[in-house]
Amino acid sequence: MRRGSAALGVFGILAILLVLACESKPAQPPPTGKFPCGNATCDAHSSYCETQPSATPGEPEEHKCKPLPAQCAGAHDCSCFPADTPCVLFKRCQTVSADDHSTGFVVACPG
Repeated sequence: MRRGSAALGVFGILAILLVLACESKPAQPPPTGKFPCGNATCDAHSSYCETQPSATPGEPEEHKCKPLPAQCAGAHDCSCFPADTPCVLFKRCQTVSADDHSTGFVVACPG
């Protein structure tokens, strides 16, 4: 009788371990098109990140999410920005990948 109880106990433990191993992991939130902009995050589908040097030496630069020009929706390079977009004139625009693999833009204003 003991031998059967021991076998049942081993199988019971194995069954529990199998259930625990097969439990589903919590679902990851779906990608949202976000990308970092300083301490904030911008939405690549509706905004771009503009960085401004600090007016005070030694202070960190400022970061702001600005409205994305309509012609930049779905674009993959900085040529979509109108010529009158602040700071783009200085060719300080770069692309970054958002969490959904869409293209985000970071425009750095000169100091």
